[in-house]
Amino acid sequence: MALRPGVRIAVAAPFLLVGAVLASQAGAVPEPSASPSIQTVLQRFASPPAGYGPAPIWWWSGERLDVRRLEWQLDRMVEGHVREVVIANLAPVGPRQGSQADVPPFLSPPWWNTLRQVLAKARARGMRVWLSDQLGSASGAAQGQLMVRQPAWRAQELRLIEKEIVGPVRVRMAAPGRALAACAVPLDADGSHRGPVAHISTSLTDGYLDKMMPEGRWKIMLFHEAPGGFDYMNGTAAARLINLIHGEYERKLRGYLGSTIAGIVTDDLPPMNRWTRGFLEEFRRRKGYDLRPRLPYLWYDLGPLTARVRCDVAEVQDRLLERAYFGPLRAWHERNRVRWAGGRIGAAELPGADGEDSELRPQLLRWLHAPGGSDDSAIRPLSSLAHLYQRPRAWLSGFHRRGWAQSLEEASEELHDALIAGATLYSPSAWYYATLGGWWEWRPPDTSFRQPYWAAYSLFADYTARLCYVLSQGSHVCDLAVLYPSSTIRAGTSFDGSESDTARRARLTFRTVCDELNRRGIDYDILDEESLLHARVEKGRLRVAGEAYRAALLPQVTTLPRAAARTLAGLARSGGFLAVAGELPSASTDAGADDPALRNIVRALTAAAPTAEAEGSVLALPGLLVAPESTANLVGATVARLPAHARGVARYLHRRIGGRDVYLLIGKDSGTARVTLLGSGQASVLLPYSGTVAGATTAASGDRVALRIDFAESRAALV
Repeated sequence: MALRPGVRIAVAAPFLLVGAVLASQAGAVPEPSASPSIQTVLQRFASPPAGYGPAPIWWWSGERLDVRRLEWQLDRMVEGHVREVVIANLAPVGPRQGSQADVPPFLSPPWWNTLRQVLAKARARGMRVWLSDQLGSASGAAQGQLMVRQPAWRAQELRLIEKEIVGPVRVRMAAPGRALAACAVPLDADGSHRGPVAHISTSLTDGYLDKMMPEGRWKIMLFHEAPGGFDYMNGTAAARLINLIHGEYERKLRGYLGSTIAGIVTDDLPPMNRWTRGFLEEFRRRKGYDLRPRLPYLWYDLGPLTARVRCDVAEVQDRLLERAYFGPLRAWHERNRVRWAGGRIGAAELPGADGEDSELRPQLLRWLHAPGGSDDSAIRPLSSLAHLYQRPRAWLSGFHRRGWAQSLEEASEELHDALIAGATLYSPSAWYYATLGGWWEWRPPDTSFRQPYWAAYSLFADYTARLCYVLSQGSHVCDLAVLYPSSTIRAGTSFDGSESDTARRARLTFRTVCDELNRRGIDYDILDEESLLHARVEKGRLRVAGEAYRAALLPQVTTLPRAAARTLAGLARSGGFLAVAGELPSASTDAGADDPALRNIVRALTAAAPTAEAEGSVLALPGLLVAPESTANLVGATVARLPAHARGVARYLHRRIGGRDVYLLIGKDSGTARVTLLGSGQASVLLPYSGTVAGATTAASGDRVALRIDFAESRAALV
């Protein structure tokens, strides 16, 4: 679509609104606008409320800040219909990423003076501002400052010294840090572990082990603490960190918080410690047993209890982090009427992400008001958390490193993909205060007034605002949940990071399942185990928050809580179904491997004779599909059992607002397509580019409506 000579933008993709048969099942959400009537949405569609358009990351780096130059850039934002902006510093306290230190430094008196002037000027222009807490990837070194000031706020990490011996022999070993426990593991002739662990901590005195070991081959393990990074499990330390950054925001910007200041962004949460002083005591209080004799299980698979011990330790880690850091920080945001956005832990684990694998931590990310991050290809796990914990927004910082020449058409195509995956709060990366010397070559593009497309940017901004506004309302409608194999990964991962074959297969299968569903254009959520524990089964649906899934897909899930297994079995018995890729669960977080209670649950599911064998050796039983080998074939068999919400398109997103079905569609090509949608009643087409609402000629057939849609203006656009 030509906006003016030489300027093109992939917009004007229509939105479809269809009368729903079922009432909305949206639950309570943090903001009133998330459950409006459809009439309200239609009235606001042309000019959505503030907070839904692009909120670019405005890097205050590269040159000395000048208030007049900042004000001029604010005027350019208003010109481009950019009504929100995220202020961040690349090098807040010193040189970083090849850039010189920011001037003035972050949190210095001149910086505060500049910020207050910019906030006043933004308020006068009707703009809203997000601030960065600088605690993540763009660290302001606040944690380091606190550890220097008070060494007790440095975490103590768990470390191991080990030695193989052949008895009888006297063993003498010294711990370089505070000794916690000593254990001896019997070994076979080939060095493999066998037999029960011997707890020999009674032979520890002041960090020194002196023990006469009997005949045989042994591995002696001496566990001790060693200084680590900042202690996020320490309530006092975490409170001081929050006070150092957020407390200063509250004291110095009180008149702007909750009004001109819309929220705080953590650009990738910092690495979290796994141990702290007093962890052993907290563990015993929460789990009811002494961890010291079982510490060897964290490093080695020593039998059935390994899965339980590792999952118990991981759960206590999460709970301590929630208690000390995540809970208080969320409370601070709510007290000051601002949102907390961003932050991914374990981003490399997500489908489509690059880098070394690490575990997704939904238990921690759920505390954010708008979970998300900067990897647009991996937004679905974060948008799933928004669905499951009833957060109406999922944050996306995109699309950095796409090159200086990225056009609005290319950006809109990537935005469509992200919105289909559930993103609803879009921060273009980035808007640069200065580009002196090409310092930003590592992170192009700049999406500001420097671009030749800037004259048309207001159209893109309004288009984005209308789409994000509608997609932030009501509830998500989805039939399929893919269970994230959290306990399986934890049970198969040692404390030093090495993984078992089972854990690696779980990661690979999870990625393969998600990639295959994405390739097929199927909508799905990634279900975390905590949500599953709070779910209920009702009339063939797995209900959690506002979601109601017909099916749950288990990607190589071999370990999970008994209660979760019972819930999944209930879904299979009540008219829904399970799809199992790889092995069936055999270990529980309650008792470890070979748990009789879990075995009985699984046996009941598989007791019936197979009813069919689908293509590719997918075994079909009542309420159950099992594919030991072919994940792709399992996905195909699963999709075939589910109703197609939208036909005739490449991909779709389905929401329900005020009792009406709302679809977002991506066309297969640039022509006119006949589309059929699940629902009933008359359809209206909402045009995000113009902000208009138009009726559509529809034909009803059973529980579906059919209509024709012209995709000529944007072949890969939102519809």
